[in-house]
This record gives sequence, structure tokens and C-alpha cells, in this order.
Amino acid sequence: MSYESLAATLYMGILQGVLGYCLLRRTIQVRLGPNILRLPSGTPI
Repeated sequence: MSYESLAATLYMGILQGVLGYCLLRRTIQVRLGPNILRLPSGTPI
């Protein structure tokens, strides 16, 4: 495995992880409606 392909694979993995995290947060926000996720203490996450 060359360095270029290793870097590309790593970059794609990071990109997919970031995109997946953003999509997950967006899905949670849509399901909860306008309410922002809050801890029991009342501080927004």
C-alpha cells in the first residue's frame, strides 16, 4: 500500500466520520423539534 492510497483512505474515513456525526446531530435535532438538547442542569450541549 502506497502512502498516497493510505492517506486517501484515512482522509475518506475522517470525512465520513464527520459527515456521519453532522447527519446524526441534525437527525436528533429534527426529531426533538426546536428544543435544543439540554442536560438536567439546563445547560445546552
